Amino acid sequence: LLIACKYEEIYPPEVRDCVYITDRAYSRQEVLDMEQDILQRLQFKITVPTAYPFLLRFLNVSNASSLVRYAAHYYMERMLQEHDLLCHRPSLVCAASVILALNNPDIQRQENGMGTETPGILPVLLEYTEFGSAEILECAEIIARKVGEEPVTASRRQLVAVKRKYDNRKYLHVSTSLGLPDHNHILSKYPDLVLDRE
Repeated sequence: LLIACKYEEIYPPEVRDCVYITDRAYSRQEVLDMEQDILQRLQFKITVPTAYPFLLRFLNVSNASSLVRYAAHYYMERMLQEHDLLCHRPSLVCAASVILALNNPDIQRQENGMGTETPGILPVLLEYTEFGSAEILECAEIIARKVGEEPVTASRRQLVAVKRKYDNRKYLHVSTSLGLPDHNHILSKYPDLVLDRE
């Protein structure tokens, strides 16, 4: 309880509160010793990395514009609703989201004018993430397909909150004003690359 409260709460209980809750069955030192023992057994691994910090890092490394940032955020948040992405690490989903946003032809047209080529997979992002091109493109393929679908629950209720959130002036209407992401724009730059489709 004490560890969870220290991690989650703004004002966690004091050790004396835990002693009081246990009706003084444990002393203050016993509570502190148990806290230390639990944390050491867990090797201080009390949380898992989430996608958001990875996304921010990858966007900074790729020097992304505001439009690319919002599109990548939209793709990543939209994937939180999909079970198909649970087998991929959050860092890979973020890398694929950034690559899809950087290579969205509508974004390239809006930022650089007509006829501008998409950048493909940035070498700096490959170096920074240590993922292979095929690995990123496999995940990007799933993301591109899923962003185009309307998520529906088992009870046939449509999940449109993320799409509505990003259909706002604050986010440059990226969920509705841009074309759907397409991994084929990226794949065409790497003709020798073979994707492992399970």
